[in-house]
Amino acid sequence: MLRNRWERWLAHAWRLAGTLPDRPLPAGWRLELAPGDRLAPGARAVIAAALAAAPEARMAYADTVRIRGGRVAAVDLKPAFDPVFDAARPLADFALCRAGPPPAEARHILHIPWPALITAREAETRPFTPPARLPSIAVVIPSRDAPRLIRTVLAGLDATDYPDLSVVVADNGSTDPETLAEYARRPALRVLMAPGPFDFAAQVNRAVAATRSEAVLLLNNDVEVIAPGWLREMAACLGLPGVGIVGARLVYPDGRLQHAGTILGLGGGLAGHWFAGAPPDSAGPADRLRHRGAFSAVTAACMLVSRRCWEVVGGMDAERFRVAYNDVDFCLRAAARGFATLWTPFATLIHHEKATRRLRGAADRAAFAAEQAALRARHGTHRVEDPAFSPWLTRSIRPRPRRLAAIPPGRHFRGPHG
Repeated sequence: MLRNRWERWLAHAWRLAGTLPDRPLPAGWRLELAPGDRLAPGARAVIAAALAAAPEARMAYADTVRIRGGRVAAVDLKPAFDPVFDAARPLADFALCRAGPPPAEARHILHIPWPALITAREAETRPFTPPARLPSIAVVIPSRDAPRLIRTVLAGLDATDYPDLSVVVADNGSTDPETLAEYARRPALRVLMAPGPFDFAAQVNRAVAATRSEAVLLLNNDVEVIAPGWLREMAACLGLPGVGIVGARLVYPDGRLQHAGTILGLGGGLAGHWFAGAPPDSAGPADRLRHRGAFSAVTAACMLVSRRCWEVVGGMDAERFRVAYNDVDFCLRAAARGFATLWTPFATLIHHEKATRRLRGAADRAAFAAEQAALRARHGTHRVEDPAFSPWLTRSIRPRPRRLAAIPPGRHFRGPHG
């Protein structure tokens, strides 16, 4: 059924090329194809039109149809150019390059969102070389009571393999004797008590201001560590050029995906975790769930932020986003100031989502609705095209290929890498 579905979708996408006039490639461009690869019907017209509309481009790549056993096995619906993902799994299976060397700046690389290349080659993968130096990290855990959860998350940090780590609990009024006893038996643990109504953003801002580390990890109290090397992986990603924020792969206790990056426009035009609830071995479009890569946002349930990024952005907006969407807002404001947000599948933790807090009553629901409205108003999430997402996919948690009335325009990388 998958093959039939892809083949029906491809027939539609390729038919759209028939609406474009036949024209040559712009002067100076050459087409590069590996032996055995071929262009889809109408590809030259699509490529020529995209290049003509993007005179600043110096290299272009397109979506890829992968053939296995003579049938369509998959279609790689790719993101806008992402240097980190490209370093692991090259986006440019084929490239249209101007004469001379490839462009040095990512902003000169154009993604043509249309299935132009047909290949029987398997996708190439490359190893990751982490930076040599790891930053000092302060872990900030917003919490209140919940002794079992706080005991579990602190024990997980005890077992974490990281050379320079401190922990701060931002507590908004614990009274439970077990919780207080857990704090008391840990002399190295800093607990910042600030009793009052739950205000995630304000709690985090106060706690981060009390730290001096080179990076800060925001960590929910309902997150469980399952392997010792997860924080080294996140810190290595934070050391990549231009990166200010790193998110982790979070799973439910039964192994299903809970967080694999946040996509703008999901969840009723807001932002949502794509592939939430999907099986743990899900690959995602173009194997995106198996490689490090850039996203517009990640969840603050487990979010590593460089000190410089935090200070330049000014922390979380505790006025408009006290409880919800403060992480999305922070990531988008960071991007506007030149900091990239990455997600890595190689730091996996269990998230017992909403184990500590749910919406309670009309006041909570009204506040949540106000935060939704604030996100739309500030960032236009209901109309933005997320560069990490293909325009050919439905805006749903489990995205599927959809039919469009016209071929989407080419798009450039938007971020600090180039």
